Formats: sequence, structure tokens, C-alpha cells
Amino acid sequence: MNKPREQHALDAYTKFLQNKGATPANLQQRMQFLQKLLPKLGGIACNGDAYREAVATFEQDIERKDWLFFLSVIREYYSFWVEDIKSIVVMSSDPAFDLEPVVMELLQGPLKALWQKLDQEKFSTVESWSLKAYTHALKQHAPEQELIDTRVKLVKLVIVQMRTAPEPTNKQYRLSVDSIMFFFKSKQTRELFLTVVREFYYFWIGDPDAADHVLIGRVSNAA
Repeated sequence: MNKPREQHALDAYTKFLQNKGATPANLQQRMQFLQKLLPKLGGIACNGDAYREAVATFEQDIERKDWLFFLSVIREYYSFWVEDIKSIVVMSSDPAFDLEPVVMELLQGPLKALWQKLDQEKFSTVESWSLKAYTHALKQHAPEQELIDTRVKLVKLVIVQMRTAPEPTNKQYRLSVDSIMFFFKSKQTRELFLTVVREFYYFWIGDPDAADHVLIGRVSNAA
């Protein structure tokens, strides 16, 4: 009898991790997340939307301290579930593949308190440069000041989280985004946040064409 897709993917993922040198304890950590996910995958469409909906049914149960590792595991497993050979090859050949959970000092909520604190937060010259450039670009696209303020404050959350990183790398930017995403539970707000941080990334790296990536007209203000 053929195994269900999710079990076949789990077997392949486990073998991949073992080849990478994962210890039994590390595998067990990952299985704690996947044991919650696999029952949700039976009979659903094999695509990203269906997968995200399955994950959303239990992600609210994930503790803050486990959030980054949880995201890593479900993203890795997804490649095996959809049989994305290209992504699997990339992971297999990546010498920097993280087996262990990322150690990072996380901003602690509640979100309301963090949001209010941003009004008094001081930013360095380097931080302010990208913030001012992004704000200027937003003003070219959006007449509503409230909309601009919301997007800039979302970016400020990421900048404050980035301060805990040893150095400002692309990887640390992504981890900071992932960390802040924990606070957003609604699909609409999460989509807005992801749009904003993708826009801001180009200002953060100093891309001279950063303003071309502002997509403010496509996503409504959901905060």
C-alpha cells in the first residue's frame, strides 16, 4: 500500500536531516511541530495556499521562544511535501544549513506596548537614513498620513529587532522579519507586514532604485 504524500515527505525529510548530521534530540524537536501538521495535510490540495491554511490551524499554539525554529521546520518540510527537487538540492548543498534552532534575543510583547514605545524610540543616523528614504517614497504614492505612519512603524519594529543581531546581514533581516511576524495573527495584517518589509528591504540595502519597489497601491492599510 502506498504511503500518503505527507508520510513519504516526512521519511525523505528525516533522511535528509540525518545525512546533514541531525541528532536524535534535534529530530525530536522538529517532529513535535510536524506531528501537529501532518494530520492537517491529508486530502488537501498540494499547493502553498492549502499548506499555509493547514499551518494556520495550529500556529497560534507555538510559543514565542520556538517560533523561529518552527518556521524553519515547516518551510523545509514543505519542499519535500510538494517534491520541490530544486529547493531540496539547494538545501542539501548549503554548508550553512542550520540544524540547531537560531539563538536570537527576541522582542517581547504584547504588540500594543511595543507599538506605543516606537513613538519614543531613537534611531541612529544609519537607521534614520533608510527610514527617511522609505517615508519619502511612501509620500509619493499615498496621501493618507495614517497609512504612511502605519507602514513606517511596522518597519521600525524590524529595525529595533535587528539591533539584537551581531551584524546587519540579509539573514538577520529575514530572521527579524520572521520574529516580528509572530505578533500578527490575522491574514490581512500579516500580508501587509510582509509587503512592507519587502518594500523596505531595498531601502535598507541602499538600492538606488528602491522607490520602484513600493507597492502601496496594491495592499490596503490593515493595521
